[in-house]
Amino acid sequence: MERYNGSKKGLEVRSIMPVFADTKKLIDEINELPGKNKKAHLADVDALGTFFKNYYGGKESLSKRSDILEIKIRDILADPDDFNYCVIAGIRSYPNDKYKLTCRLEHFFKHLKTRFGLPYSKDLFSNFNYRDKSEKLLKMLKYLHSGDKSRAQIAEDFGIRERSLADDLNILIDGFEFMDSRMQIAELKRKKNSYSSLIHPIFLAMNSSEIYALTVGLKLLSEGTVFQDSLSSIADKVYKQLSGHAKDMVDQHTDEQRISFEEEELKFINTAELFQRRDINFTYFLKEPVLCKVTYLENGKRSTLQGILKLADEKGELKFDRVIVETDGAKQEVEINYVIKINKVV
Repeated sequence: MERYNGSKKGLEVRSIMPVFADTKKLIDEINELPGKNKKAHLADVDALGTFFKNYYGGKESLSKRSDILEIKIRDILADPDDFNYCVIAGIRSYPNDKYKLTCRLEHFFKHLKTRFGLPYSKDLFSNFNYRDKSEKLLKMLKYLHSGDKSRAQIAEDFGIRERSLADDLNILIDGFEFMDSRMQIAELKRKKNSYSSLIHPIFLAMNSSEIYALTVGLKLLSEGTVFQDSLSSIADKVYKQLSGHAKDMVDQHTDEQRISFEEEELKFINTAELFQRRDINFTYFLKEPVLCKVTYLENGKRSTLQGILKLADEKGELKFDRVIVETDGAKQEVEINYVIKINKVV
């Protein structure tokens, strides 16, 4: 087993027990090890032992907890899904600090995976591993991005009561600002009492070259392609999060191709203005087969096609300045500069 060093950075592997946990033997071994943090190690070992003895399998599952501290690792490996399920059920019913508990469990599971090959997903504890309300709300947004979830599902998967969840959902419905980005549930199906989100928050720690690539680079590389509007919007969102120094670095860019961000005073085209000029979001219609109506210019006149939008290709090589509209038994290729509007057919 591993020793927890009192932080999230990791545990030092000092011993490997043939059984899952024999608390007394483990404590005896830790007592024999040199170091100044024995008290903290003992507290963490005791906390894990208490969790498995009192909460493994959930509060009502006494049979699951009766022998868990004596079970052999080979028995755990024989049914790892049941072991993982019982640990998660225990976390849901755990009344104290879930963040500290999941830190300990995460390090313990990593060791079991490394030493014994226990199947373990790094996302196993993600819904419980948050330090404050903002972090919990961001995790909920990612969770709701996977599809419709009921109040009961959300409460169970985050190990909280529905009454407490109501406050979080109200905040998500109203929306909140985080790192200059608007976070909000995009869809609320009241009749079904279910929630989902089109928002998936992503925040990046970047060095100067990466910042430059994600602002100036994205706009230049996507110019004249089907991804121009979407990637330009991403560049705008990255720019909004930048410090004054980083914005100055980006603003110093000079090029024959004029690129601009949201602030009007910058010389660098505003994504919002682009959307005002033409009602197009190629990426939305390309990401999945959506039946749509495409309005475009042909010989100077407006024409329309109805079908599925796909990227054009030439001898197997994708072309990002053209799209194909697949109609019944036919394909029509259109240059993106001639596309005026794309509407979803409902």
